[in-house]
Amino acid sequence: MKKKLFHYIKNKIPDNNSFIDVVSDVLGLSYDASYRRINGKTTLSFEEGFKLIKHFNIPLNDIYNAQDSNKININKKVNREDTPGLHEYFNEVSSIMNQFRRLKNSKYTYASKDFPIYHSLETNLLRKFKIYIYSHFLSKNKTGVQKTKFEKFVTPKVLDDVAQKVTDVFKRIKSDEIWNENIINTTLFQIKHLLELNLISPKSALSICDDLTKNIQIIEKRAINGHIEETKVDFNLYYNKMINLNNSILITSDSDNKFIIPYTPLSFFSIDDKNTTREIESYYEKQLLYSKKISGNAGMERELFFSILYGKINLMKKQIRIKESTEELLL
Repeated sequence: MKKKLFHYIKNKIPDNNSFIDVVSDVLGLSYDASYRRINGKTTLSFEEGFKLIKHFNIPLNDIYNAQDSNKININKKVNREDTPGLHEYFNEVSSIMNQFRRLKNSKYTYASKDFPIYHSLETNLLRKFKIYIYSHFLSKNKTGVQKTKFEKFVTPKVLDDVAQKVTDVFKRIKSDEIWNENIINTTLFQIKHLLELNLISPKSALSICDDLTKNIQIIEKRAINGHIEETKVDFNLYYNKMINLNNSILITSDSDNKFIIPYTPLSFFSIDDKNTTREIESYYEKQLLYSKKISGNAGMERELFFSILYGKINLMKKQIRIKESTEELLL
């Protein structure tokens, strides 16, 4: 078991890191003490083994050769549904993606039911809007929600900073994103809902729509180029209306895989089991074969797809202007 544990860890760390140094740092031991444990000259204690398993997030199935292939370990990450919980959630996402960014041939595949949060955080006003939604309407503590209007909301700097970390790390990993034309529906509904509650002015709502358009234009440019301009990392965009898009994300690399699926806005399950993630990877590969690639040379399909998104935003802006003119008449 010990040999398998150290072999697993060795495959998880980047090639430019010293294996012994990494183990030494995790266990808080000297270089020589770690070397003796790795080579079997000193017994690795149960506590030390557990510490390594926990630090490197190693599935116990992989270490103990569990025979029942129908049972796997699923990790559950629960965050508080408030502003500190949102900060923790962003930090967790950033940390996971940074771990994979350092591995060879890392890539993520995202089945986007909603506009991906890491894209939403890219432009200032849409970022403020999304953080406002998370901080107020997804919180268990409803006290005072009706008193805080969007215009008076100030994004905490710590959230702004960690949100930027999230967008930055996603730009540094190759990606396959699967979208359909419903991807911005939730965002548009949120704008409409806040208007109905009088928690946002028509003027601000129109500005958010403009910022959403700006955000979509950034994605369209990446789709045209087939890469992210700032980092030159591959960006592949696909259209598929047939499969169930559920905001799940599969992250793969030469040495490690992870599948993440949300079950509340700030909490998610993650699976590291190799066989399961390979099955999911195979499933996504098949779905991509039956999807329309709308990045790169697919000019006509891409233009049609993005025109639908822009059309939805323009329709929402017309509805907002009608509400704005009605309110002016009432005055």
